[in-house]
Amino acid sequence: MAVRIDEAALTRLLPEIEQIGDAAMRRGVVAIWLDIAAECPWERFEDIPKNLDAERNRRLIDHIRGVTQMALALAELGRARNGAAYDRDVLVAACLLHDVSKPMESEPDPEG
Repeated sequence: MAVRIDEAALTRLLPEIEQIGDAAMRRGVVAIWLDIAAECPWERFEDIPKNLDAERNRRLIDHIRGVTQMALALAELGRARNGAAYDRDVLVAACLLHDVSKPMESEPDPEG
């Protein structure tokens, strides 16, 4: 099996990709996700649970998007309150990739 997805569909699933201003970095994030898609045992990223324990009913994609959005909010708060500079592209890319290996760490259960 594999997730059959192209760049446009991936960007719809993870719209934060479009917040990466550096084109090469954005392409790199997309390429990593597409590599994982081709190799993972799932058919859809939307079906992958955050983990197989207490949060098995939370979607991995929702978790990744939430982490990205929260990190951006915290970084912006730090910048506004304390003048703490940050590289937005690096932050977004790192957040979008922080759990990219998860689709390879579990398999769909045909029994549900």
